[in-house]
Amino acid sequence: MTTQMIGYPVFGYWHFFKDEDSGDLMTDKKVFSKEQGGYGPPLNWYKCEIANLNVPDEAKVAKEDYYLKVPSLLVKCKYDPLGVPAVQEMGMKPWFEEEFLTVVEIESGHWCLLEKPRETNEALERFFE
Repeated sequence: MTTQMIGYPVFGYWHFFKDEDSGDLMTDKKVFSKEQGGYGPPLNWYKCEIANLNVPDEAKVAKEDYYLKVPSLLVKCKYDPLGVPAVQEMGMKPWFEEEFLTVVEIESGHWCLLEKPRETNEALERFFE
């Protein structure tokens, strides 16, 4: 479906991310340096998804609880070719009543917390005020 929408398979990179050494191969000298934690920790989410580690817990959630009825924040990353902002927002909106979802956009790539920590934290502060 994403290939038809944006021209490439958005989740194709997951297969690379699941490899143990993928974090070492991707390490950037500034943002994702080993001293900053590297890519290893952020890649654990993908490894869990690919291995279906969350499926047993997710199966326990009642269908009526799929919909979030609490204030929630969607942080879109403007230059994210993986989590395409328009696709992310389209995927989130059905699970919320409009009053509960706040959407902000950060001018960053996929990992805004690592790439634009100040801007991301400011968005979080505004949301929690």
